[in-house]
Amino acid sequence: GDTFRTVASAEVAEVRRIVHERSDSTARLEALLACIADPTRDDVAALWADAWSLGRTNGALATAARDVMDDWQALATRVVRDGVRDGVMHTDDPDAVGRLLFALVDATNGYALVDYLDRPTREGLVRTTIAHAVGLDAAALSAAAPPTAGA
Repeated sequence: GDTFRTVASAEVAEVRRIVHERSDSTARLEALLACIADPTRDDVAALWADAWSLGRTNGALATAARDVMDDWQALATRVVRDGVRDGVMHTDDPDAVGRLLFALVDATNGYALVDYLDRPTREGLVRTTIAHAVGLDAAALSAAAPPTAGA
């Protein structure tokens, strides 16, 4: 549980830094999606799959997974809440959009583990659905190269 928590929490912290370096809320959402889709994070996605599976019988691991899932949820919700505040995103329920985002990400990461659909199709599913959920055109969340810290 501790090793998983350390790795997964570090990833959330890194993505949070990258996202909050962006100056406007649409760019922050785009950065969040790009970070999540970054192929260099595929190993962490596989670690999550293992944590969920092993967490069925390991209470400490299940607790760690839930806690870090809450951290991801809080990050996504804040990005959407800021977008609504700024008048560029439209939803009555930013929390629900955050849950939708990670439900899609987790499902498509599962798809990736068994090579179901290709990467652009999986990423497009997430990007298009989230864009529509906040009233943006999917092109506003283009499939840009993953952002890097300090970029």
